[in-house]
Amino acid sequence: MSAAAILLNGGIVVAVVAVVAGSQVLSAALLAAPLMSMAVLSAALRPGLAAQVIAGGLLLGLLLPWLQGLALARRYHGHAVWWSVALRGWCCSGVVLACPGSYLLLARLAPGLVHPWTHAAPWLALQAAVVLLVLPPLANLYVQQITAADAPQVLAHAITSDLVLHGYDGVRLQARYYRPRCVAQPRGLVVFTHGFGGWKEGFLNHLTLCTRSGWAVLAYDLRGHGRSQPGAVSFGGREQEDLVALWSQAQRLAAGAPVVAYGVSMGAVVVLLAGNRLAGCAGLVVESPFGDLARLMRHALPGPISWCGRTLGRCAGLALTRIVPQAAPVLASGPPLLIGWIADDQTIPAAESASVAAQAPRARTLVMPHGEHLDTITWLPWRQAVIGLLAEFAPRTGYDGEVA
Repeated sequence: MSAAAILLNGGIVVAVVAVVAGSQVLSAALLAAPLMSMAVLSAALRPGLAAQVIAGGLLLGLLLPWLQGLALARRYHGHAVWWSVALRGWCCSGVVLACPGSYLLLARLAPGLVHPWTHAAPWLALQAAVVLLVLPPLANLYVQQITAADAPQVLAHAITSDLVLHGYDGVRLQARYYRPRCVAQPRGLVVFTHGFGGWKEGFLNHLTLCTRSGWAVLAYDLRGHGRSQPGAVSFGGREQEDLVALWSQAQRLAAGAPVVAYGVSMGAVVVLLAGNRLAGCAGLVVESPFGDLARLMRHALPGPISWCGRTLGRCAGLALTRIVPQAAPVLASGPPLLIGWIADDQTIPAAESASVAAQAPRARTLVMPHGEHLDTITWLPWRQAVIGLLAEFAPRTGYDGEVA
């Protein structure tokens, strides 16, 4: 059997196994693409040249996620999860190798379209356009997974222990329990959901605020984030089901104490969408949620890229246009609700968060005049509002929100 046949059969096996294991069509295609592209290259080029092209594509595919992870790690004082970099590199090499592979396949099937070389220019331009349209949505569906050690100021106020939780479909979610040092028994438990591209240890201000107030925190990495199991980001679609699934585990940890759901950015969306199904939830705290994902995509992404993102989302089994937190049932009725956002937020426009608050006249709302996305927690009035809400369920917090 030729090398091309072995690679082709290997790609088919990888795709079938991925689908049987529960992966969506897009994930299976990305996992199989490198082997499929290698098969085409092996069949169309002489062995030595094929090996050089394949090695170059694999190297470039691995290098791009590594460089991205290095840049993100330096910016946010964390480090990229090595198996996430390797997995992204493998899939990225498939995209890289698909470019020469598709050109050679076209040359084999319809040589008149690419020969002479002057005829190849439109096809090469089309390839470049497809790559430019596909890569941004792919990078947002499958994020670089970053993690970090806890900051010293967090450890000064909390004792930590690691847990493994499970989402609604069995996906493994890495979690950490922060027990406050300032009380013998925690006054309650905050289940903290981070935002897009984040990780559980990255929100030190939130962790410090809650633990200094005598509340324990259960923070977890969303699927496809941190050290949790890889998966496509669904911007609240599947993540809300994960929160509902782990809520009972959080209640057991609380041992009868009040449990509050806290989410920021995309995590705020997760909390809102799941809010009416969190049995026994004492209160909800959300920072900078968006109101309608389709509207946000149209605002943030140029038309063709937005369309490509929706198409790839469907291939990943996601209905991105159906993520509408401003229609969440918990806005109309449910536990006490605190909503905050920033007036000049450049990531999630203030109008998006305001559209959520407009559907929840019962909610308490605060708007920070100036700041960058996720800066709300640094604003003293917001910190005091959060402490005030927690104090309603467990008085005597002993902390006024001031930062030493």
